[in-house]
Formats: sequence, structure tokens, C-alpha cells
Amino acid sequence: MKRIQIFALFLIGSFTASAQADLFSTPYKWQIKKWSVSLGQDWDMLGSVEHDYLLSTLRGDTEMDYSNLEFSEEYISQMACDNPHLRVTATLPVPGWKNADLNVSAMLVANKIDMVDYHYNENGRDQNLSFNAYTNEAGLEVALLKRKSTRNGAFKLYGGLGTQLGASFGGTVSIDGRNIQTSPEKEVLNFSRYDDPASHSLSSYDSFSEFHHTKTGFYQRAFGQVGVGAVILKRFELGLEYRHGVGYRAIPQAELKGTQYRSIAINLGWILR
Repeated sequence: MKRIQIFALFLIGSFTASAQADLFSTPYKWQIKKWSVSLGQDWDMLGSVEHDYLLSTLRGDTEMDYSNLEFSEEYISQMACDNPHLRVTATLPVPGWKNADLNVSAMLVANKIDMVDYHYNENGRDQNLSFNAYTNEAGLEVALLKRKSTRNGAFKLYGGLGTQLGASFGGTVSIDGRNIQTSPEKEVLNFSRYDDPASHSLSSYDSFSEFHHTKTGFYQRAFGQVGVGAVILKRFELGLEYRHGVGYRAIPQAELKGTQYRSIAINLGWILR
């Protein structure tokens, strides 16, 4: 986390220092060159999606007791971290830097999903336990990019570095169990324990469902970005861009989680000058 914060400060500080001389020595004024809208898909992957981490993000207590569950990887049937996003970007020139742009963006990720599904189907018993988290994210992004255009400016390639900072809100977690062994004290037992009648002679096999709200959290990511764009009718630019980087998620009373970040998007820009 500290490395990412240092990177963000370095990025902003480097830009500020390089621009100050030009800003104070010339009558240059910031002007927006282009507005653009991007639609795409993000993958903000946790190292692994464990049920106990998702439970630690809840605001309150669960109805069932999941505290003693331990699952090996063989029981994980599915994990997912899928995030459709919307990005609105203002592109500005960079004083004193030829063929450079500063992109300042507002981002929204709606119904971001983190899920893990456990499945056991042995000895004639089919059991399933799933944890599904949905959250929304809103944040700001800054990227410093260098571009290379064809002579007539119709096509361009660009690349650079950027960072995102934002908050997650309005989250929910649903828990669904099917044919799961539970104790009279509502403890959910491991799949591997269901053939242990001596320890759990009063246990039963139940189906259940819970729904909970999650706490507000924060995230930050640092990334490298590359893209390609084509100018249409002199005023519009259609492009494709890709980001790859690292980040973290911070939620009160939950473990600080590092993430691997990837994003691909299609964007449409309106060139102002």
C-alpha cells in the first residue's frame, strides 16, 4: 500500500514540478482538449476470494455460524471478480511536454461482483455453499500519457502511467447453502465432516439463505496504460485502451487486500481543439 501511495505522490509531484516553470513563465492557460466516455470491463482480482474475507466486510452478524469453516481448494468450484465500468474523461495538454496529455477521469463501477462457490459431491451427497458480494465503486483517475500520431493525425498510439483512488459503497453479500450439515447451535459444518456422526449426532442437513449489507471501503490502484485511437470526421475519436497494474482494498475491520488490476475499454471522444 505504501508503495502505491508513494507512486501516486511521485506521479502528481513530477507533473507539478515539470509544469510549474512553464506555467509561471508564460501566459499559458489550461484548456480541455477533449471529452471522452469509456465503457469496458475491469478485473480487480484478489489473491484469492475466501468466504471469511467476504464475511469480515459485513456490517452486522450472520444468522448462521461460519467461524469454523475451512475449505481446501478442491471444494472451490468458482471464483469471480468482474466489474463493468463507466469512465468520463477530460484530456488536457501538459505545459512544456510535447505530445503529452493529462487525462482526468471520474469512474463508476456498478454491481461489482466478488464471489466464491464451494461444492461437494461425494458419497452420494451433493452440497453447495456460495458467497456473493455486490458493491458499487466511485472514484477519480489521473493518467499521464505520451502519444505518437501519424502525420495527418488520423491515428495515434499512446501509453503512460496512472493511478485511481475511490470508495466502495452500497454493497451487499448473499449467502446460500444447499444440503449443508448444521448443528443445533446453527454452526455450519465443513463438507468433509458430514460423515462424522459421533461428533455431530444431532446435526441435520439444511438449506438456508442470508442477505447482508457491507461496510464502506476504499481502494487505490496504480497502472500502466496503452491505447490506440482513430479520428473520425475531424471531431470524434474512437479508441481502444488497456490497463494493467496493482492495487489494494481497505475496509474497516477487514484484512487489507492487495489486488491485481486489468482493464479493457472502448472509448469515444469529442475533440474540442
